[in-house]
Amino acid sequence: MVIKTFFIKHHDARDILRRIHGLGILDYNVNWGVDLDEKLNAITFRISCTSGAGAREKENEIVEAIESFIKSIDIEQKPDRSE
Repeated sequence: MVIKTFFIKHHDARDILRRIHGLGILDYNVNWGVDLDEKLNAITFRISCTSGAGAREKENEIVEAIESFIKSIDIEQKPDRSE
């Protein structure tokens, strides 16, 4: 089992969770749970694969996919400086 917490800076944690769920990263072959901390705007994922050999690698791949997705959208929007 892998447990990972992400602190969201620029979006709502519920919205991020909805998007991740919609992407299909957490498919039916994966046991997962999530805790939302609205005060800290954080999401904690608990990922567990029970499919024998390679389960730990699959868990790590899922966490990396979630992390990549969050990093790709939770970025600071810089103001346009064009004149």
